[in-house]
Amino acid sequence: MLGVIHEKICIPLVWALLDKTGNSNAHERTDLMEQRNTILPKQPISSMSGDREFIGERWMNWLWKSES
Repeated sequence: MLGVIHEKICIPLVWALLDKTGNSNAHERTDLMEQRNTILPKQPISSMSGDREFIGERWMNWLWKSES
């Protein structure tokens, strides 16, 4: 899920229900970010957080390249 935080409340913008157990993968995360970029083009991201599974070289490289 990607959301916007406003006054201590997270407002969901885009999300995906996974038909599996466990965490999302880089492909699923980049799909969500592409949806976000369609909704909010050229809008910078001021902060991003995730749990310990929210890592990975492919995912981090995609984030780096998409913000360049």
